[in-house]
Amino acid sequence: SPQTVPYGGDGSAVTAVPAPGHYFVEWSDSETANPRTDLTVTVNISVTAVFAFGTDREGDIDGDDDVDLADAIAGLKLLAGIPPASVNLGADVSEDGRIGLEEVIFALQKVAELR
Repeated sequence: SPQTVPYGGDGSAVTAVPAPGHYFVEWSDSETANPRTDLTVTVNISVTAVFAFGTDREGDIDGDDDVDLADAIAGLKLLAGIPPASVNLGADVSEDGRIGLEEVIFALQKVAELR
């Protein structure tokens, strides 16, 4: 939502609301606060919310809102070069921007109730 803020003034809070089946990742300027409030504004700012498909639930590789054996299998398929039906990048537990062995191990630990 556009807003006009006087020079040196504070903006009002803006909340990025994802569509169903998506989650908020960050703003286009890499800010991750949501809602965000820009303070002491002295230049024009234009940002866009960035969303991703799926949930932000760690370990939920297949994006079905449940961390289970199917997630470990989906992660192993990715590692083997076999694309699974869907991939939820919000499942990234290592925060390296990809789904890999760390996420497979995390999902297996959840299944074994070690986490």
